[in-house]
Amino acid sequence: MRVTLVSNRFAPSVGGVQSLVMRLGVALQGTGHQVSVLTHQLADDPEEEVLSGVLVRRFRPTVRLEHLTVSIGLLRAVRSTADDIVHLFSYHDVVTQAAAVARRGPLVVTTAYHGSSEGRLRSRAHVAYRRTGDRVLERADQIVCLSEAERTLVHEHFPSSRDRTRVIPCGIDVDAILAAATSDRADGRGSIVVIGRLDRYKRVDRVVRAMSHLCHEFRLDIFGAGEARAELEVLVGHLGLAGTVEFRGRVSDAALRSALRSASVVCSASALESQGIVPLEAIVAGAGVALSDIPAHRETAYRFPERCVLFSESAQALELAEAIRSAAGKRGASLPGSGPESWDDVAAEMEALYQHVCRPSTSKVSVHR
Repeated sequence: MRVTLVSNRFAPSVGGVQSLVMRLGVALQGTGHQVSVLTHQLADDPEEEVLSGVLVRRFRPTVRLEHLTVSIGLLRAVRSTADDIVHLFSYHDVVTQAAAVARRGPLVVTTAYHGSSEGRLRSRAHVAYRRTGDRVLERADQIVCLSEAERTLVHEHFPSSRDRTRVIPCGIDVDAILAAATSDRADGRGSIVVIGRLDRYKRVDRVVRAMSHLCHEFRLDIFGAGEARAELEVLVGHLGLAGTVEFRGRVSDAALRSALRSASVVCSASALESQGIVPLEAIVAGAGVALSDIPAHRETAYRFPERCVLFSESAQALELAEAIRSAAGKRGASLPGSGPESWDDVAAEMEALYQHVCRPSTSKVSVHR
């Protein structure tokens, strides 16, 4: 089967959707499918290259603003492709809407839907965008959500999608995580790890503030980059936490896996997630996991209570510190039953969905997981 994956951004750009598209593409390619990725060309990225066996084609943006990037060339490629399936990623990107209109054949959309945004202005924009975003989901033969929490939200905001949605979560590189090297702190303190894009909605500042109550027991390593880093660095200095909080920036996958394997606790205080892949990776790695009580995190915590602790979205520094201590006590706890899905599992589920969509008489028939 020939499959085209379309993403607003892709490697070397870093982010949850970029990682999902890359890992899924490699897994599908490994099972014998011919996979290509269409994306925007940023900076000096090559127009075409092969990454881990997947053909990547990049198109120079026709319009490029802070939150809007569209390439006419990319849309023409979507319209003209003879591939069996076009799979679009992220409801929130304008290119997804435009590509859905351009596509003339079988179409799958992975929504990665948040439903709202941090900040009053952007939240209002989300509501207004639903009027046009609804056309994307109407056009899709099948809609993929990353969690039951996300599917519930999609059904609430787009009722006509109910008979065409299914949940296929992100996969986990189980073997690679378990094979990663581990290390202990020379000062004997435990390791708290935060991984992700440094945007305000991730609320990393709350974890930093909690370190005022944890600095004698733990150190905090923050992996990732983003516009909020400068503010976080100022906060660390203001709280006198230099030497306790370290900004690691962007690192290799191997370094991230090693950090997960060595962590006492992996923490996410995020306000918005459609699934949250890092908590699942942390569970495989053996870390305790402290999570903000949002629907996607709640789903993970209910599935793996042996490893997870939830804290209130409004938790202040002391409450969050206590949740982190509690999560540290769950490090290494055994998991009854199966763990998170591997990428091979995810590729098999996606392959079955693609085959279903390519049957002309059943393309928009309900398929439930």
